[in-house]
Amino acid sequence: MRKNLFCGLLLFLICRVEAGEFVLVDQHRPCAVLVLPGEKYRAVLDDFNATLKTVCGTPLKIVEKAGRTERQIRFEIRPDADPRTEDAFSIEFPEEKTMVVKCSETSMVWALNHLLERFAGVRWLFPEKCGLSYLPLSKIALPVGKISEAPSFNIGRFIERSNSAFYPKAYFKPPIELNHALTDYVFPLKKYRETGFPPEIMPVLKGAKIKEPPNRTTPRGYWQPCYSNPAAVRIAVENILEYLKEHPEKTSISLSVNDCGGFCECRNCEHANGGRKYSQSEVYYKWVNAVAEAVASRVPKLILTANAYVQTAEPPSFKLHPNVIVNRTIDLYSCTDPATMRKHKETISEWSRKAAALGVWDYSWGHGYMMPRVYFRIQAEMLQFLHSKNVRVYFGENECFDCRDGGKTYLYSKLLWNIRSDPEEILAEWYERCAGKSAAPLLRKYYERWEEIFSSPEMRRTPWFESVGSTYMNWGKISHIYALRPGDLEELRGWIEDACRLAGNAQEKERLEWLRLHFNYMEALLKMYGAEFIPPEGVLSSSGQALALLNSFSKLPEYVTRKKKFAEQLKKEPVMGFYYRSPMYSKRMKLDEDVSTPILSQFETTLDFLDSPEVAAAVAKIAEDRAFPPSVRDIADALARSGSYKNIFPEGDMEQAFEKSNFRLIPEHRRTGSGILSSDFHFSGKKSFKIIPDEYSLVRLELPADPDSRYVAAFRTFVPEDPGRATLQYGAFPALNSHNQDWYILPRKKLSAGVWQKWTLFVRTNPKSNGINFYLFFRDFAPGKAVYVDDMRVVKAGKQAELSPR
Repeated sequence: MRKNLFCGLLLFLICRVEAGEFVLVDQHRPCAVLVLPGEKYRAVLDDFNATLKTVCGTPLKIVEKAGRTERQIRFEIRPDADPRTEDAFSIEFPEEKTMVVKCSETSMVWALNHLLERFAGVRWLFPEKCGLSYLPLSKIALPVGKISEAPSFNIGRFIERSNSAFYPKAYFKPPIELNHALTDYVFPLKKYRETGFPPEIMPVLKGAKIKEPPNRTTPRGYWQPCYSNPAAVRIAVENILEYLKEHPEKTSISLSVNDCGGFCECRNCEHANGGRKYSQSEVYYKWVNAVAEAVASRVPKLILTANAYVQTAEPPSFKLHPNVIVNRTIDLYSCTDPATMRKHKETISEWSRKAAALGVWDYSWGHGYMMPRVYFRIQAEMLQFLHSKNVRVYFGENECFDCRDGGKTYLYSKLLWNIRSDPEEILAEWYERCAGKSAAPLLRKYYERWEEIFSSPEMRRTPWFESVGSTYMNWGKISHIYALRPGDLEELRGWIEDACRLAGNAQEKERLEWLRLHFNYMEALLKMYGAEFIPPEGVLSSSGQALALLNSFSKLPEYVTRKKKFAEQLKKEPVMGFYYRSPMYSKRMKLDEDVSTPILSQFETTLDFLDSPEVAAAVAKIAEDRAFPPSVRDIADALARSGSYKNIFPEGDMEQAFEKSNFRLIPEHRRTGSGILSSDFHFSGKKSFKIIPDEYSLVRLELPADPDSRYVAAFRTFVPEDPGRATLQYGAFPALNSHNQDWYILPRKKLSAGVWQKWTLFVRTNPKSNGINFYLFFRDFAPGKAVYVDDMRVVKAGKQAELSPR
């Protein structure tokens, strides 16, 4: 008792208390104690204390019970695990020396964050060690008065994936169930793997009722249950209730469709869907409503989620059960295109009239791209719009984020908590906290330039931007870098270098050095991939350009050395280095990528000019140059001596009928006189394959292939008359059992009249591939105008290749 009285007197003498304030620290000495509400909360208080000690040199003492005269911070923790309400907290002062934090287990962290941010000046700018921004303080106090907080996006706020310790600093919490999870809880694979799925729920696909998922390696893809069958409701409800009995703590269950389509084609499903062929929203959401109604009668507060994704993206004609949260998939970046923004806003507005609450699954990727994909103003505008339409769940799919993308994650964090915040003020604070007052304007110019590049006319001309109308932008594919024009990287380097010179204190200098390191790494990587040289369309315009690009390969060793040096430095970062060294981050950031990959990427843009003797000679020279990796030499040799390799598609000479299942014009694109062998024109032999594309036609070729191997393909096209706006897109992708294992948007090539144009490409199969799928897209032809395809060759490159008999 005397000890507690003495401690209270000592705190009174040390701490200078102004009227109406509650002092935590004064003169670098603790002036209050933290009352531990239970042992399981000690780690939360320890984390708070660690930051407090960094700022003012001392933690607060943690006690199980405070003395009568001690200034104390107590916690009243309510038993609230409902995602809709668990984030709210209040800070109150029932007595002069008592602060009470009223919170849930979840919002306890938010309340402590609030104290550190608002009254200790702390900001968590990004996950790296230097991401903590603060000024040393000797006194931390707050005015006595009630504080109440609750987030704008109250049900879910989360961006994957980074250092897990950073999530609570950004007010992110584990998301409610959103993903494709039918085979987890609803029709659990674990339950049916041995006994088989109930036949009543299995769909009709391609005219036959299947008995098991069609792709064993991807059981949650390529099929859906028969949503119109009442048994699909009954069995789903039984399985959900059975799971909840074993996991009563569960607050949400995902009813989201399996990935990659596979909707039932039976008559009942077709009828329930109103006869629609592509959109499956009617039949699917009728099933969702029936399941939600039955489950709610037993578990009234359970949240059920459904992803508005591809075939279920459009709203149905009826309202959904109030326990259902519809999660709309969207890439907010795509709203840099005004027409796409209007479309998204219209669809989301319609959804807001059909569902009590909505969520968004935003493909907010950063390191899937080789440069900072920032779009701050669109980001803010769309979040404000989404909130106005009752969106209360935000999930960002971004498998690796760090400081490279500047204030992007910080802006998300602040707006998701308080949508009424001013986006410009948030960004201004981030720049100043990151770089200091003098350097902040330069850092702002650096990121605003990246924002301009990603919304530039050049970006809109890239093949990557053609995915703007898709469910998500085509992340991971490199053509976005072709928007960079000569001089862009030099300008950007100037901004970041000048910012580094003007940085103020040690924190600011360290942060800017990390941003400069990211730029150095990016610059080397971008140069290796031909940035600033290859035009936005990804297509070279002359043999001279192709030859210049091939000759520029002499500079690659310099870029390779620089990239490797900077990659090793990134891997040593105290917090994020662990992630950079992991397979996922290394892949996304290309940290340990085989040097042949960027070389072959550039190489591919020169292939349209192989008929040029100078280009052909340069390719043959590469085939003999041991300075290049073996895989590059193998490809070059297969290109230079194509006729010496065995053609694994011998029917490509177009002289005789081929197996329709292998090479075919997609049936729905057939027209009279199209998709036939014709003697009208031919490059070699007597025939070619004639197509009358009109607005759009697709030719597909499936070939067996060896795993982990490289193939080179070539074909020729002939257009007898002026093709006008007509274009060709083509590509080849590794496949497993006819399903693509990769996909990307291909450059559009212009067609010329009266000449047999040669088109060449190469593809690498994956370790699990057993085939290759080729695609030829013909677009925007005048009605009735034809194009002819001939001399198609596919050869395997490398030591394992089979040569043609001499």
